[in-house]
Amino acid sequence: MDSSNSFVYIGFYRTYREPSYNTEPRRPVVELYGADSIYKSLMTSFIRTSQLELISFTCKELCKQLQPGSVNGIEEKIGKIFYLDPGDGIATFLVTAPGYAHITPGVEPTEQSKKEQLGAMTIVQYVRRKLEEKIGADLPLTFKSKEEVDPKDSRKQDELVARAKDELNAYLSRINSDPDNVARLTVNEKLAKVQDSLDDVKMVMHKTIGEALKRGENIDSLIQKSDQLSMQSKAFAAQAKKQNSCCVVM
Repeated sequence: MDSSNSFVYIGFYRTYREPSYNTEPRRPVVELYGADSIYKSLMTSFIRTSQLELISFTCKELCKQLQPGSVNGIEEKIGKIFYLDPGDGIATFLVTAPGYAHITPGVEPTEQSKKEQLGAMTIVQYVRRKLEEKIGADLPLTFKSKEEVDPKDSRKQDELVARAKDELNAYLSRINSDPDNVARLTVNEKLAKVQDSLDDVKMVMHKTIGEALKRGENIDSLIQKSDQLSMQSKAFAAQAKKQNSCCVVM
């Protein structure tokens, strides 16, 4: 990924946690679709594949423990992850560059960091509504896993997801082009009418990803034990850890 990009990835996940959120997911968590700004080239395609696999794996693990109604933020040396499930079993994830919305524990955040944190919250709260403006009333069909969709609607879902991905990629490109004006690019006059109900959503910051997982779990060990990740992605994660570098930023 071009390290000048503030926003690396936006994606949606079917968590299967509703309605209680007090139990394990009823089914395996599913990545529905997403968009990314990781650099694409023939030379780096295998690195990009590993990066996206690791992002997806991490988001799925976080889905297993999230609670609805709060924007969670994870402050890590390797970058930041912001996510929200409003309570309907659909979680929105945002991965940003390491320097975005930097917060040092025990130190008052700078005005720029506060502004960037607000930008991240705006994205995870409003991006679904932004897509709904473009896709219309059929957008909820894109938030169903394949096994939840009636076979007769399968083709329609594929077409809607393709359109939604195009719109999401275009949106990601816009906010990366002007990261200081996320709110203006995300919340128009129509969306502003529902802002009051979303303003009550709180941000919960975790110092490390371990705080957001089950007690005793470690993301590095989960990666190495996973049968969902390729050997290439596991090796990439191990090398990134040795170099103390971000697994999502080149």
